[in-house]
Amino acid sequence: MMPLWAYIYCGLIIFGTGFNLIDKHRLKRSYQPAGEVMSALCGIAVFLIAYQVIDLLHAPVISSLCFLYTWVWSFHAHRQYLDYQKFKAEHHQWARKTHVEWVEKLKKDHQSAAIKGIKNLPDLDDIDESYDFEWAEKTALYGYIGVILVGVVLVLPYCYVYLKSVGFLAS
Repeated sequence: MMPLWAYIYCGLIIFGTGFNLIDKHRLKRSYQPAGEVMSALCGIAVFLIAYQVIDLLHAPVISSLCFLYTWVWSFHAHRQYLDYQKFKAEHHQWARKTHVEWVEKLKKDHQSAAIKGIKNLPDLDDIDESYDFEWAEKTALYGYIGVILVGVVLVLPYCYVYLKSVGFLAS
């Protein structure tokens, strides 16, 4: 019998797979939907083998193949998040776009208030329109560290279940 946390983890695998399948920016090649589904099935199979929900003749070998496939697929599918330079470049792109949108909205709000006759408006010359590169660098670094830490935390239970499925950990 699988514990409750294992069911929740399998549910997260299914949810993550569903999200990856519907994310229009993620799927770029025709083989990716099949790869995502196969990765999810392999991940769940490792749980089923570890907790002896299914009994297979060569369970440790099948579990190892499933575990290996999920690692290879995960690295392939999420390699852009592991490259710090790409991560940082995407963060800067997002931060610049957000900053420009904020400045434009502030100017429009200021013009709208001036048209309505609101007095005592702050001077637009006091607004710093420059992009804060240092802040974006710092938040990119902390964001990258956060992504890596979350990834490690999410992988630890899966590694535990794999070791259990191949017999390295007692039931």
